[in-house]
Amino acid sequence: KPLVQIFLKFVKRLRRGFFFFWNVVFIILYINFTIENKIIFDKILDVFKEGARIMANIKSSKKSIKTDKVQTIANNTYAARVKNSIKRCENAIKAKDTELASAELKTFIADIDKACSKGLVKKNTCARQKSRLNKKVKEMSK
Repeated sequence: KPLVQIFLKFVKRLRRGFFFFWNVVFIILYINFTIENKIIFDKILDVFKEGARIMANIKSSKKSIKTDKVQTIANNTYAARVKNSIKRCENAIKAKDTELASAELKTFIADIDKACSKGLVKKNTCARQKSRLNKKVKEMSK
């Protein structure tokens, strides 16, 4: 047990280092996985998770962490909207329903333009996807 305590102190010091994760990986590679070492491995993972929960000290950094979370959620909803509208439009094309396909195309164009303006989709990607779906809908209506 004293060996385990010394080892954990060493790992906690490494947590503050830049290459903490890789140091732990190399240490784990040298350990033979017996039952006692499995316990050590679990404690190392707990220390690593604890290090990941450490928050910033500066007020602006704390605020940016919060705003990043909110912005990530918003970005994910915009991206999901685009993907879902593509799927709905493709399904309408497969079902050969021209009215539904043209309606879904309009919603898709609105969604992808919004995502493009937010910087989630590049301008050329936006134009390419719009033109491909538009071409499919026009071919279907002929």
